[in-house]
Amino acid sequence: MMPVLLLFLVLLAAFVQFSAAETALQAAADQAARQTAAHIRPAMLLLQQDGGKLPEPAPQDSTDPGHQATPETVQKVDSSPSQPQLPDWRQAAAEAAAYLPDPAGELAAAVLQGDWKALADMAAEPVGIAVFEPFLRKAAEDTPLEPSRITLASLSLPDLEGGESGFLKLEAQYEFPIRVPFLGKKIILHRTAAERVWIPDPLPSQGRADAPDTSPTVRITKLYPIPARPGRKATLEAAASPGAQVTLEVRYKSGNSVSKHVGTQTADASGHVEWSWLVSGNTTPGQWEVVVTTSDGASASMPFIVQKKP
Repeated sequence: MMPVLLLFLVLLAAFVQFSAAETALQAAADQAARQTAAHIRPAMLLLQQDGGKLPEPAPQDSTDPGHQATPETVQKVDSSPSQPQLPDWRQAAAEAAAYLPDPAGELAAAVLQGDWKALADMAAEPVGIAVFEPFLRKAAEDTPLEPSRITLASLSLPDLEGGESGFLKLEAQYEFPIRVPFLGKKIILHRTAAERVWIPDPLPSQGRADAPDTSPTVRITKLYPIPARPGRKATLEAAASPGAQVTLEVRYKSGNSVSKHVGTQTADASGHVEWSWLVSGNTTPGQWEVVVTTSDGASASMPFIVQKKP
């Protein structure tokens, strides 16, 4: 009887630790995404100074595979004739980047180095290794987690140049210190976070500034609450052309939502359209997707995170 009781107590303690680690990892991912999104403004200003075009990545020495984009490496610009020097304003910005609070300086350095690539997994790139992973570990310092066990599984940056995506998305993973009993397999926790980055609309093409924009457009302006809870209502607001027919799809792993309040709505005179629907109590927690589409072919999407109440 005593061995069974001891085994039960050990499993109960492991379950409590697992739940605490899961909650702490989500909190660290949310904090890292939120604070990083708030510090992208200096990088956006650098891009505007350069005419709205991201610089090409600087060539790296093939004998130095461990090169990473940091404020120190930004300041040490190669002055050899084979590599063009940075313009005066960018050189001054590179020198000032080291004095910006973390992670604003590293993000500005990523733009200066040409390491900013939107709509791609940047977890293994210099900006992910040198900027986001250390910042993610720093966000977990005051939690029960061991920061050294946290790694960045995936990273998607907002499109500062074209404005196609305004979301910063990251996935953190944590190697749980306890392995699966009798099997010895590692337990890896995964948690995702997404944060809206407020970037200006892309500038019109030269020579067509006075031409009216007749292309169909739609954009998501608000989604709340974040995260959504199973058994509770969620609301999405979008902006489209006045009178446009706009359809909302909520895409889960099992398929699209069949809630009666999800479907086609007509934008009002100001172009505003809104849906409120009930998130099923059986919805699997995770990161899903909401997509709005107009009758003339325009569409927009964003992550839709569902979590059970802790």
